[in-house]
Formats: sequence, structure tokens, C-alpha cells
Amino acid sequence: MYLVLVSVILILNLILTVTVIKQVNTCKYLGIMIEDKLSWQDHIDFVYNKVVKFVSIFYRIRHRLSCELSKMMYFAFCVLLCYGIEIYGNTYHSYLNKLIILNNKILQILQNESYRTCVTEFYKNYISISNQQCR
Repeated sequence: MYLVLVSVILILNLILTVTVIKQVNTCKYLGIMIEDKLSWQDHIDFVYNKVVKFVSIFYRIRHRLSCELSKMMYFAFCVLLCYGIEIYGNTYHSYLNKLIILNNKILQILQNESYRTCVTEFYKNYISISNQQCR
């Protein structure tokens, strides 16, 4: 399995001894989905689908957690969002928007705040890096 990182559609037949290696559009390497166009859309969808499963769990247990424990839970799951951010973090903002919204939603739930609370308050309370500070 190999990737061709070019903008022109190229069909190559790569043969190693007697094994034909097929060309793929997406390849998973060290937990990061690498696409042939390097748009990182598949990886962002992969991370989103992995983290979104926990939102309902956080919502159900938010009243039973202390502030310190909920903060620890956030930083434990923040690792899933931050893994490989150096690689896919420079993609289009429209691609990253779903992860930013999901992160804000998790912060809102764990801090037991209303949906009208300003997003910067979530980051101030958890002393986390906000989206504006990353740029």
C-alpha cells in the first residue's frame, strides 16, 4: 500500500517481487490518517468520531464530578484532540471548525455552564489554550 502525493491523477503499478502493491487514497500511519491530497479531512473526521462518543457520557456524569476531577477528565481526552496537531493543525479553518466546536462543547458540559456562556470563559477556567492563542 502506498500513497502518491501529487495533484495530477497518476496510475502506477508497483510490483515488489511477485506482490502487487495497490495505490490508496488514505493511509493510517502512527494513528494519523494521511491523504494523498494532504487536506487532513479524513483524519479530522476520524478524531471527531472518536471523541464525540464521550460527549453524552460527560453530560450524564457532569453533576457527579468535582471541579478538579472534571478538569482531569478534560485534559485526559484533550490528548485525543491534540495528538498530531502539529501536522494537521495548519489545514483550512473550515475543516478544523468541527473539532473546535466539539472542544467548546466538552468544556461547556464539564464546567456545567449554559450554552450562552462566552467561550473564552471556558478556556480561562481550565487555563487551556484557546483557538485565538494558537494562531
